[in-house]
Amino acid sequence: MTRFLRNVPVPPGQAVGVVLVLALQRLAPVTLPGSVWVHRVVGALTGMAGVACAVWATAERRRLTEGDYDMEQPTSLVATGPYGLSRHPMYVGWWCIHLGIGLARGSAWVAVTFPAAVMAEHPGVLAEERELGRAFPEFADYRRRVPRYLGLPTAGSTSARPRPLARRPRAS
Repeated sequence: MTRFLRNVPVPPGQAVGVVLVLALQRLAPVTLPGSVWVHRVVGALTGMAGVACAVWATAERRRLTEGDYDMEQPTSLVATGPYGLSRHPMYVGWWCIHLGIGLARGSAWVAVTFPAAVMAEHPGVLAEERELGRAFPEFADYRRRVPRYLGLPTAGSTSARPRPLARRPRAS
């Protein structure tokens, strides 16, 4: 069970942000202007897109992992599926989940919790990228081709038909 929980990719900033947006809305409600129905539909669609993105990214990582799957110890640099569109699709997915929950609840607090959570996570993302650069020499090319979070892949990108990159031996 511990291994399973370690491999559930929940960024701490987003987990705290979701709890905060729900708690703040309960304790000191500040609602978004506009139709409650629109908030719920847009929030639900945004949240579902986030779940789909996070699940797709996790499945792609698992699919390309040989041996035991460990989220924190990648054995290969994945550049296929959602990783051909974003270097950090799991973060993007969780951002959409956080934003979707806040919108669906009609909470204006999401305008505070969402950017704060993203900014809190960004230094960790930069550290992950430094580690990937050390572990996988081909990360430099991947970084040039694929946007960090959102955007269009650059010219010469193979994201339309991405290829898996090199594997590194698993530490014993």
